[in-house]
Amino acid sequence: QERERTFRRTDNESRSSQDGLGSKPISIAVMFAVCCACILFIFGLIYMVWAIWTLITSIESTTTACGSRYNIWLLCLTVMIVVPVLGTLSAIIAACTNLSGLTVVPPLVNLAMAIWGIMLWSSMGDPCMNFFEKRFWHLALLF
Repeated sequence: QERERTFRRTDNESRSSQDGLGSKPISIAVMFAVCCACILFIFGLIYMVWAIWTLITSIESTTTACGSRYNIWLLCLTVMIVVPVLGTLSAIIAACTNLSGLTVVPPLVNLAMAIWGIMLWSSMGDPCMNFFEKRFWHLALLF
């Protein structure tokens, strides 16, 4: 009996030995959330790298007739670079000052970019869209 008592552990001891992190076990939901956040971050990073690569390699589309007429490259540049920088700067300024109304600027800029993109998409004819899909397919995909 004495031997059994020495091998029995209290609930806290058995819990800490199972998770290796002390007396607070990590729940499966927290581990799942962290895993999903990491996966989403990696996919977002891959997307950003691909978008920047697309912008760099397709700059010559601005010299074509369709490219200079519809400015798809400029829209993609604005959406991928300017909008996130503007959102970050306005959030930092709003946090450092008492200008809480400044947080309205990024959603309004995003709405303006969406309207601009819809107008470009609807006004572009089939010949130009086919041109972009054949010659600058990655820019058309980003658009």
